[in-house]
Amino acid sequence: MLQSATSTTSNPAIRTRQQSVMTERIRGEFCEMPGLRLSLAQACRLWSLDEATCGEALSQLVQTGFLRRRADGGFCRD
Repeated sequence: MLQSATSTTSNPAIRTRQQSVMTERIRGEFCEMPGLRLSLAQACRLWSLDEATCGEALSQLVQTGFLRRRADGGFCRD
């Protein structure tokens, strides 16, 4: 699965591509489910990702302005 490949690959180019794929998958889920609000733990379970990989993808989406980090630590769209 993508989870194990993402967390164990030593090839930076492959890891970057896998991270990009996951980020787009997460973006799509937030687009498909307006009002979706997730904690990091919930997001990890939903997408079967380890905390580091999921946190990286969510942080990237926050940095681009697609997601917002709530005061309670959750992630949502505006």
